[in-house]
Amino acid sequence: MTIATENIGNGLLTNLLAVNEQETIVQEPVVFTPKSVLSDYLKAWHDDNTLVKELIQKFLRLENDYQTQQITPDVVKQQLARETAALMEQMVHQDKRFENESLKYLTAVIQKLFDYLNSSFFVKIKGNAVVTIANFLYRKHDFELTLTPANEAKIEHLLALLTEHATVENQLLKAFLDLVRTQLDFRLDALNRLLLLSYLVSLELNAEETGQHALILAHGFSTASSIADVTNQFLNGKVFDAYDMPLTVSVDQVKSFLVDYVKKYDCHKGLIVLVDMGSLMVLPETLSDLLTGPLLLINNVSTQEALYVGEMIQQDAGIDEIGRRVQDKLLPQYKLTYPVIEKTPMIVTTCHTGVGSARQIEALLEHSIPASVNYKVESVDYAFLLKYQREAPMFKQYDVVAIVGTNDPKLPDVPFISLEMLFSNKGTEVVQQLFPTITDAEELASINDKLIQNLSLERLLSAVTILDVHKVIKIVGKMIERLEDSAKIHLSNNQRATLYVHISALIERLIRNDKPLEYAHVTDVEPRVQGLAQLRRALSEIETTYGVTVPEGELNYLYDIVFTD
Repeated sequence: MTIATENIGNGLLTNLLAVNEQETIVQEPVVFTPKSVLSDYLKAWHDDNTLVKELIQKFLRLENDYQTQQITPDVVKQQLARETAALMEQMVHQDKRFENESLKYLTAVIQKLFDYLNSSFFVKIKGNAVVTIANFLYRKHDFELTLTPANEAKIEHLLALLTEHATVENQLLKAFLDLVRTQLDFRLDALNRLLLLSYLVSLELNAEETGQHALILAHGFSTASSIADVTNQFLNGKVFDAYDMPLTVSVDQVKSFLVDYVKKYDCHKGLIVLVDMGSLMVLPETLSDLLTGPLLLINNVSTQEALYVGEMIQQDAGIDEIGRRVQDKLLPQYKLTYPVIEKTPMIVTTCHTGVGSARQIEALLEHSIPASVNYKVESVDYAFLLKYQREAPMFKQYDVVAIVGTNDPKLPDVPFISLEMLFSNKGTEVVQQLFPTITDAEELASINDKLIQNLSLERLLSAVTILDVHKVIKIVGKMIERLEDSAKIHLSNNQRATLYVHISALIERLIRNDKPLEYAHVTDVEPRVQGLAQLRRALSEIETTYGVTVPEGELNYLYDIVFTD
């Protein structure tokens, strides 16, 4: 008689999964003879058993290294995650029992448990990860995991250490095990909990929220997840999410998933979706009213395409550039859709020293804009602006009203406001340029006051120059004192702030041999002679310290800051 699923029935099949009654089921015929011995039937699992024992020894060595202060908790966490993930994936890929009905049932139940937990913990565990966890739980009795009391204590110490440094993963595991005990009557000891927790850590559930997302949609049990998992591993980071679509899924069901996805995640910097069928290319038209950022849909998804797109995402390529380059390189069909909304005003910040400095300027402006003012501020790499000009994505999505920074990218019809201008005596006039849609004089004055209040000299200079900020502040401060003494003047706070910003940028320009600022020819030189001489003397220590000479054009700019109302 052949025993199959039909003979067992669903009720008994469920009972087979109970921890005290779990049996090993194989697909291949098993032949018993009078000379058969138990080892003949355990051989298939011998290699995996050896691998698990080797992993335990690695764990014990890690614990010893930590106790002797040879490694840090972060290193322990990384090693536990890497070693456990490698073992579990190896066990899954060499396991031939994927068609096992009992394992299929267990996988389906675990998928439902994680689907329930995903909405509570804002994580996504699907596809390959679910198969791996189900395979581990199904096979955990295949291995001889007997430990001495001393080694059990070490494993429990490792579990406590990882629990402390993997808070989100531990909360997820605890909730999962509570459900597993209720639904499947599984109970896990410290070693098994350590293995599962280490595997959850390897999934990088705490991926940083960037405002841009990438998603793979493909039909099949774990097609999308497999492509995403492989791509993320090759790229050494979380780049793609995945949605494994049933073969019978409708376009409306896919749309519903994307609607939920866009609502759940901040996609204002763009959503890139790789799909496996041309019929899904109608999705952008149906989603345009819901989008908060550009949606790029690319057909004919493959691992090669995902890797190519993922590398560009990691390199911060523009979303429109990704579409063009994929079409040129891989020749898929693509559509780029921008949200149909009234463009929000945006101020772009930039700095030649890098996007990190531009973010400091961005934060300064954001803290100065009242919540009632609907303006966006975004930091953009200076080289990126130079390269793409008005073709950069933010110009299609927003109404860019001004650029604030240290260098002018010279974009047509977009005013550039240097930091020196921002904190000059004409601050209110500059604020009017920054916020052209605001006509209320009191509101403009309030923004200008907040800008001055938020001005921290060290913070501002660190955004402008790569020089030693404390050294610059000290030497420019001495220069201002000498100038005030010799010229018998008293500079306002705005003049002082402008001098600090301008001179620090000036010093760096001269050190880098950049082209100095051009100054219009002065027709009436005589009134300036004395002031220029006083400035030259006051600057002498700066020139000596940094080995530079301030040219006449730059000197005239300083004259205007100090002596011109």
